[in-house]
Amino acid sequence: MEGILGHFHLVGRKERRVIQLVMDHFSLVMQTVQELELLLGSARAGDWKNVEEVTSKVAELETEADGIHRDAVIAISKGAFFSGTKEDFLSLMEENDQVADAAKDAARILSQTPIDTRSFLILYEQPEAC
Repeated sequence: MEGILGHFHLVGRKERRVIQLVMDHFSLVMQTVQELELLLGSARAGDWKNVEEVTSKVAELETEADGIHRDAVIAISKGAFFSGTKEDFLSLMEENDQVADAAKDAARILSQTPIDTRSFLILYEQPEAC
């Protein structure tokens, strides 16, 4: 917490807990997106067994992120922060959680519908200059 807040103590114990939950949630969402990137690389290489394994990892991370999101919402609702700030934190958490949800959905869709490697490579083609 020292890195974010420096030497200032503008928040109490409840707020510090919420900030830690938000940071933990952000970290899990980032891990989910990074796993999705690995999944796309495996799909590009035609390694559909690894695509399935990474899809499971993405789902696990997203579920863990949902739990932290729920804990943060409860903590915020119990009185952390001022009323205007509460809505901002809730909105931030919801937007971030949608990223994890989208990564999980994309991974699931891709793993359920293996695509011919040549067809998948179309996504990586560079447009020709005119």
